[in-house]
Amino acid sequence: MKVREHRGGFEESMGSVVQIDGSLESLVNEIGSKLGKWGIQVTAEKIEIERYAYDSRNGWDTYIVSVLGYGVYGFSDGDIV
Repeated sequence: MKVREHRGGFEESMGSVVQIDGSLESLVNEIGSKLGKWGIQVTAEKIEIERYAYDSRNGWDTYIVSVLGYGVYGFSDGDIV
């Protein structure tokens, strides 16, 4: 699974793409490593992932990734497994 942060523009956002194994645990760890430095605690219960749209710019069947109490973290190219 590829995950990217929500940033100011598409190119900047695509510059943040990381590859994870697609598990909820990996997603929690990835997001937690980024938001933890701002004092935001990320747990599995706080993550929401929903199908968003097909994005022809990168060919992703895009999912929006949100963190309760924070908002939209970013986007992924698939759902968690």
